[in-house]
Amino acid sequence: MSRENRPIIAYEFGHVASPTLIIAAIHGDERIAAELADRFVAELRTLKEGDAPGGVIVIPRLNPDGLARGTRGNAAGVDLNRNFPATNWRRTSPRSGTFGGAAPMSEPETVALVELLEARQPRQLISIHAMHRGACNNYDGPGKALAELMNRHNRYPVLASIGYPTPGSLGSFAGNDRNLPMVTLELPKSAKLYDVWPSNRAALLAVLRFVPRRP
Repeated sequence: MSRENRPIIAYEFGHVASPTLIIAAIHGDERIAAELADRFVAELRTLKEGDAPGGVIVIPRLNPDGLARGTRGNAAGVDLNRNFPATNWRRTSPRSGTFGGAAPMSEPETVALVELLEARQPRQLISIHAMHRGACNNYDGPGKALAELMNRHNRYPVLASIGYPTPGSLGSFAGNDRNLPMVTLELPKSAKLYDVWPSNRAALLAVLRFVPRRP
């Protein structure tokens, strides 16, 4: 449940150990991310067994309170993508646009995702975002091959850095600290679903068929 007791719903297809995990809308002002994840859930429901190999869990709205408010942060004004217990977490001002909370995992939404990561040990992670300055497949940890695979379908640039520090982010925690193959799929924030769906449908289905090499 969120801080305002809204449900954080996870949809699972093919119950297996170490599924692919796809989350979206960690920022509540990135509605197109939730819309793409919703559309992918609808697509997965139409597929035959074996068309989505390896199992997948999709969380279309990690920040339902922020989506309801149209704000980047959650109901407490915390940027959830700065609230993870990464080694690079640091305290920032509540007046900043990326306030990471009073401490790592201070928010129930963050706790819920970390508990899911611990319980299910996903083999790879996609986090769907949206930004004003274009689009990209931004990878963390050993996620480069996964980002390159997605690029072959959505043609978004493959980037090792978004261009600015992200202390306490999911990528820092899951990708860099935990060595999980991870891609932050950044959609164009002003795009409509019909603009981003066809190519990213193909990219996300390719992810499900991808088997990451672990060091």
